[in-house]
Amino acid sequence: SQQITVLKAVAEALLNNKYLAVEAGTGTGKSLAYLLPAIYWACHQKKRVAIATHTISLQEQLIKKEVPQLQELLPFPFKATLVKGRSNYLCRRKLRDALNNPAASDSERIFLLRILRWLKLSTSGDWNELKLTPEEEDYKIALAAHKETCIGTACPFSNYCFVNLARQEAEDADIIILNHSLLLSDIKLDNQVLPSYPYLIID
Repeated sequence: SQQITVLKAVAEALLNNKYLAVEAGTGTGKSLAYLLPAIYWACHQKKRVAIATHTISLQEQLIKKEVPQLQELLPFPFKATLVKGRSNYLCRRKLRDALNNPAASDSERIFLLRILRWLKLSTSGDWNELKLTPEEEDYKIALAAHKETCIGTACPFSNYCFVNLARQEAEDADIIILNHSLLLSDIKLDNQVLPSYPYLIID
């Protein structure tokens, strides 16, 4: 009953263009209670809804568990995508440069081999797909995408850039799922990081 109460409150807030604050106990089912009306609203009004969670792990729970369940159950199609900050993605240009300059240690060379094998399987370039050791986490920093080192359309890998591909998916999505850090970065940069989102749910 509490879940239905939250669901109705979220639906009413979207319908009447109002702010809403909700507090509900653990296990109430808040995720589905806001996802259902958000998805319905985004699809039927053709207006994107952004959902910002506290952690990347909660982001992944939504995109891997709740969203697939709803895509199977709801009588209409919708598209939801996960959006992360640049540093969560591999930079192809940095990888090319690393491969062209022999690695200093065996562990670094093994790390590069792991990446090459991973890239044959990955379509996202999301570092979270790899289980990295603490030492590899240090190597990752040098290969991660960063705004300061991005050369934009001048990059030979621009058409295959994992960051660009993620942003394009976000442009095509009804629901974008991000974390609080990326939300605040987008606000700080005058909404230049994410596609427009007329409606926002902060979990």
